[in-house]
Amino acid sequence: MALVNANFFWELADQSKMFLLMSMPVGFVIGIVATRREHERFDKSRTMIVGASMTFVFIVGPIVLRLMDFFPTNDSPLLTPLLVAFGVASGIGGLAVVSSSSLKLSPVYDFGLKWGQN
Repeated sequence: MALVNANFFWELADQSKMFLLMSMPVGFVIGIVATRREHERFDKSRTMIVGASMTFVFIVGPIVLRLMDFFPTNDSPLLTPLLVAFGVASGIGGLAVVSSSSLKLSPVYDFGLKWGQN
């Protein structure tokens, strides 16, 4: 979907598309470091909620802001750097959601400890 938006909504050049499509994996790499600290500081359920919210806001945000005329136009030099920044932020949030998937197993683990089946 990001490629469709880059082509038809943002009308980006090929080099700008490359930067935009690489921004989310860069966010994942940054998120590897950040998510561990967040899991230690907060519980996993809070981290997952904030990560999911962050991902949604930073993926949908630029489109909504553009439709409300609060985002740069297609010919602005600020468009690509802003889209890349939003992509990195959504990648960080996406990793927080993925890494919190162990949250589903926590009750099973607690049950096993309680009844000695671990």
